[in-house]
Amino acid sequence: MVREYPTGKNATFCRHKLLDRTPGRKSWIELGIGSGKAELRGFRQKPTPIISVRWFQRGIEAHEAKLDIDWHCVSLESILLQAIARHTSTILSHIENDLKTLVSGDSSFSTEVRTSDSEPNDCELIMKHPSLRQPVRYFIEPVTGKIAIMPSTPATMRTANLLNTDPNAETARQLASMLCVCSLEHVDKQAATLAWRPVRDLAPPNNPRALFGEDPGMWKIFLPSERWGAAWAIAITASLEGCKWWVVQLQEADPSRPRAIINARRVRQHIKTESVPSRSLLLQIEKAALAEYRTRHCRCSSITCAFHITSRSLR
Repeated sequence: MVREYPTGKNATFCRHKLLDRTPGRKSWIELGIGSGKAELRGFRQKPTPIISVRWFQRGIEAHEAKLDIDWHCVSLESILLQAIARHTSTILSHIENDLKTLVSGDSSFSTEVRTSDSEPNDCELIMKHPSLRQPVRYFIEPVTGKIAIMPSTPATMRTANLLNTDPNAETARQLASMLCVCSLEHVDKQAATLAWRPVRDLAPPNNPRALFGEDPGMWKIFLPSERWGAAWAIAITASLEGCKWWVVQLQEADPSRPRAIINARRVRQHIKTESVPSRSLLLQIEKAALAEYRTRHCRCSSITCAFHITSRSLR
């Protein structure tokens, strides 16, 4: 075992030290010589010293997580792989549980944790978002402990960098935000093929839940064509439940301040709006949204006309 350590693949990143129980939430393995008294509890014979292996996870000894050790040929490499694999599996399971608290019960968002008792490279968290074609995979590199997220996109790279540099970051919330951004990145690509223009001069709504009737997560606004004018547009909201589409009315442009969304109405014309955004889906959304826009625009015009007629009759 001693000869194996300097040449093993973990040698560069592992360090051995004398017993040091400094307070903290670290994880470590202790190798030493035990008295053997625990094995002879209740017997009067003299205990024989034994090799002792103790595993601590975040400062707490893991009594139930027994490592499979061949005492006839003790391998530090095998012990490390088992400890890293099981520790990684525990971390991924905790992240999965935290993600589940962020979604409603009827969501098609799903997660899967693949675990292993002996191979860290087999451990991963798989996240399937209803508006993404491919699942997103979250790994913990077994040697360095660095986080990797695949497939590689601007959003996944930013999130991995944040989680690798900020130990206080809330992993589940960061992953949830990342999935929403990935969905909007995909929508951006499809919208560009249809020449939809993003509306950027907007102030964030003070109460988005009241505006959309739910927590919208993240959102973007697009102007499909000039015939919509400046007061109406299409909005997309992205959350762990998927993407939803809306017809929104905007304030009139004012150079002194950014515009705001006045109201929003969900597009519901028998379209699977929560499915993966595609060029075909966006064309269906535009058609349905345009019908909704014309209905609301005519209604608003009728109200304005009635107001003018009533005012004239009063005069």
